[in-house]
Amino acid sequence: MSEIRNFDIFFYNDLIVCPDCMKNFKVHKQTYRIKETFMYVLYEYDEFLERLFFQYKEQRDIVLKDVFLNSHKYLSKTFKHYCVCSLCSSDAKRMERGFEPVVNIYATLGVFVHSPFYKKEKA
Repeated sequence: MSEIRNFDIFFYNDLIVCPDCMKNFKVHKQTYRIKETFMYVLYEYDEFLERLFFQYKEQRDIVLKDVFLNSHKYLSKTFKHYCVCSLCSSDAKRMERGFEPVVNIYATLGVFVHSPFYKKEKA
């Protein structure tokens, strides 16, 4: 890590992700239409993001909830005009984790996430 980055990390309390790690987030920012539903994709889903989600969800590293949307706080204004729903986890996974990953991620923006769906079968 460079001296400048060490300086930034030392003096900026709101820096959640170090600049070196931030480079690993491949910002995509594209909207796709699937039938009548619009999907907004913020990041490319690659090995880095897969490992990060695994650490967050399966290893229950709840502190990571803040890294996913931290540099996209502008989304809080946008999402307040929509009903944000999360995809479902099985009841067993919810109980095992003790939290709902998507609900916690969006909570960092102050956006309420509905969780109306449930799994009937293991996939």
